[in-house]
Order: sequence, then C-alpha cells, then structure tokens
Amino acid sequence: MMKWFIALLLVSGFLFWLLHDPTPSEDEVVGTYVGTHNGFSDHVELAKDHRFNQVLRIPNGDTMKSSGTWSLKNKALNLDGYIFFLDAQVEGSSDKPEKTSLIFEAYRGMLIRDWDTGFYRLTQQ
Repeated sequence: MMKWFIALLLVSGFLFWLLHDPTPSEDEVVGTYVGTHNGFSDHVELAKDHRFNQVLRIPNGDTMKSSGTWSLKNKALNLDGYIFFLDAQVEGSSDKPEKTSLIFEAYRGMLIRDWDTGFYRLTQQ
C-alpha cells in the first residue's frame, strides 16, 4: 500500500512540474504580440531596452500609435503608455481608447488582460 502511495505522489509531483507555468523572464517576454477584439486590431512590440511600440487599428479603419516603457515583476507586465480600448463595465470595446498605464499577466507566448466580463489576450508571434 505504501509503494502505491509513493508512486502516486511521484506521478503527481511530475505532473505538477510538467504543467506548472513558471514566470517568464524578461528575455522571454521581449518580442511582438498581436490580438484582436470586437473589430480592434492590436500590435505591440516589446524591446529589450524596456520600451514598447503599439499600433492599434480601430473598427472604423483609423490607426492609433503609441510608445512607452514596460516592466516585469513576477507575472505582472506593466505597459506605461499603452492605448487601452476595452471597457470593463460594458461588454465589448470602448469607443474612446485612451493612453494609460496597464498591467497584463505575462505567460510564455502570451499576455492576458483580465476583467469582469472576460479577458483579452495578446499572442506572441
């Protein structure tokens, strides 16, 4: 009986290690990310020097551009100068995008912005 318990414990530990999503390093988050939501198309490039550039195409076809700085602490990726276009109070997207400081949760290959009605994901290219 004890051997089965030890085997189960070892298998459980291995599965946890395999499925655990560790915090990405700064080098791992550097790159280009894209996402779409309700007609908005978002393109963000994170550079090694902790600067980023964003190009946001809004549903009417106009383009907005921004640049700023980024920092990573644990999984919290702060983009200072990001054009925010999601409205947490209303399902869908805001019609008044604004430049602000915004925190995404960083994972290997994606950035996630969570809010009450769902989430927005940028995928690394």
